[in-house]
Amino acid sequence: PGAMAQIQGWKACEPDVFETYLYRGYFPVYDLAFPNDFHNLKDWIVTAKEYGSIYNTWSIPAQSQFEPMRAYIHGRLCYDATLNPNDLIDEFIDVFYKDAAPKVKQFFEEITSYMHMKNEENPAFNLPTLSGGAGHLIDNKNNWPEPMLVDWVELFEEAYDLAEKSDLSQDMKDILEVRIDDESLWPRYWLLKYYGTTHYTTEEYQIRCKEVLADAFRAGYSDNVETKLYR
Repeated sequence: PGAMAQIQGWKACEPDVFETYLYRGYFPVYDLAFPNDFHNLKDWIVTAKEYGSIYNTWSIPAQSQFEPMRAYIHGRLCYDATLNPNDLIDEFIDVFYKDAAPKVKQFFEEITSYMHMKNEENPAFNLPTLSGGAGHLIDNKNNWPEPMLVDWVELFEEAYDLAEKSDLSQDMKDILEVRIDDESLWPRYWLLKYYGTTHYTTEEYQIRCKEVLADAFRAGYSDNVETKLYR
């Protein structure tokens, strides 16, 4: 009742510019791919519109895995909240990742399934690591078995291969490679952190560390390419 009274009061003041300010669920988890929470996003937008909101903004700046897809789906749902988030996911991945789309889609589905499973085991698992205090749950080797991370890294290697063998122009191939770099950062990072020194030779380990640091810097996840890989 108190919240509704506040909403009605603000609407009475400015009925034509009523705007809602929402938290973005689990999207801003910085060092892992977020779970598929788009159906909650749709419910929030529908509810906001029902209360007369003409626009909604999010509480945390955009910076997460699959961020371009989140922005696309958010925009489409704001325009038409009757759309199906699953259809929008398929549509975006097919267009944005082009020939590499099947492999990217497989990773997204697998990480989504895994994250939901972990969240059912412990609801605190999905809290943002930086502000939610769940870092000790996420930053735990037991949660990320080596075979699973290896499979995901290999999945992205297949994505790179599909992009390289495509009929796309070289400029488009270069763009697509960067897009794959962004989404592969998560499994590459954790594989290096937990298993890098045993999974790779010393030379391979050093090369891959430099690659992850360079990609993280380019993507805006690090403010210094010389920063140590692990906090």
